[in-house]
Amino acid sequence: FWYEAFCMLRKLLIIFVVTLIQEDTRRQIFLLSLLSVLYLGIHSYLSPFTKHALNELESHALFTMAFTYNVCVLFQEASNVNNNDFEMSFTWCVILLNFAIAVHCCTRIARSFLTLR
Repeated sequence: FWYEAFCMLRKLLIIFVVTLIQEDTRRQIFLLSLLSVLYLGIHSYLSPFTKHALNELESHALFTMAFTYNVCVLFQEASNVNNNDFEMSFTWCVILLNFAIAVHCCTRIARSFLTLR
């Protein structure tokens, strides 16, 4: 039950960063990226769930969040230069990564429901 409180703290910190640091987008992105990588590392080290599949799904979700924030850093840097091909390629990478993680999570959940029966 302690890990649920830990996840709620992560969500609260994300809300604080987004709402309290509104005037500096670069600092916002940096802090969100740092926070997501920190939580990914802590989760990977602790593996708090008893089932391996749940730890794997949470790790994938945290990795996707960290990757998305890191791509935001690249977008922020690329916003000074007009390079639409660069932005479009990274946008599609993020979309495909999120879609792949969603499909993977759905198949893992479906497989676990099928094994229960």
